[in-house]
Amino acid sequence: MENRKSLMSQYNSLVRLLVLFSFLIIVHHPGYVYGQSADEIDSEVNGPRKNTAPVKIDGRILFYVGGISSYTAEERAAAISGRISDAASNPSVSVDSVRVVSEKDRDMVYAGSEFIMNIFDLDASAERISRAVLAELMKKMTAQAIELHRHERSRPVLIK
Repeated sequence: MENRKSLMSQYNSLVRLLVLFSFLIIVHHPGYVYGQSADEIDSEVNGPRKNTAPVKIDGRILFYVGGISSYTAEERAAAISGRISDAASNPSVSVDSVRVVSEKDRDMVYAGSEFIMNIFDLDASAERISRAVLAELMKKMTAQAIELHRHERSRPVLIK
């Protein structure tokens, strides 16, 4: 029970950090000025996310990913969700083994030797943060999702 509270506390802390980080980006973004009229803001900023889909584990949204015409956001999100679930179901994959491998054109998230996802500059620009920051956030969200997935399927939790 205490382990679940600790996991939920960590999860809630990360969510708060993401909200604060998003707020700081918006406040310090040069396109956002106090007193700016609504017609000065790009309509795509206010509209729904286009060509994105949520990566979900156990019904919880971890993050959103984009897609392209040949590999839709829904297909990409489903593949990433499946890889995270597979890693979480594999007891030989340590939560501490979740890492980011950086290449020139992408960052890759792995859990142990299991590939989880690619993060491209386009993903980062859609979130208005650097690719390195986005990769680190996705790494943390992946590790927490694996830990929570395992906890929710642990014997004490299932017995309750």
